[in-house]
Amino acid sequence: MDKSILILTLYGASLCFQGCGRGPVPAHESAAIELSGRLVQVNSGPAQAMEKHRMVTRKGEQRDSVVLIAPAVVKASLDGAAAMRTLKFRAAPIFNTGDGIQLNVYLQRAGTKAMVCSRYFDAGRKAEDRDWILFDVPLEIREGDQLDIEVSAGPQGDLEADWLALSDVRLTR
Repeated sequence: MDKSILILTLYGASLCFQGCGRGPVPAHESAAIELSGRLVQVNSGPAQAMEKHRMVTRKGEQRDSVVLIAPAVVKASLDGAAAMRTLKFRAAPIFNTGDGIQLNVYLQRAGTKAMVCSRYFDAGRKAEDRDWILFDVPLEIREGDQLDIEVSAGPQGDLEADWLALSDVRLTR
């Protein structure tokens, strides 16, 4: 059989069967998993190092946020989310002063902690850090995994105005 005829035959067959397979993806698999509600404070820093549902406006865009006041460590269980996923969230410093804020995000699995995302914000000196920054972090999640989010002081250790807002914290497929 001529190669071009074989290729056209296979291509035509693929068009006929396009869309076959698993069928529609169930809603529980395609929907994003909201993590903001799962966040709990775990550090012994300020008694109120985390505030949920605070409206934060940056560059004219207001968002319902979880505010972390450094030093803060929060965690979220990832039970029920085992799969290849993307951690998505927006982050913005609340104030335009201080020496900056360090954000570190870890995936904790079976007693080990791996950094999956890190960013230093310096809203006092960098105009681009005064806006919502979008994060897309690919993750391979297994049952029992946990997400740890740490917010700490800037390079001089000054905790003045080290408040970071997180919005739309979720996992997507």
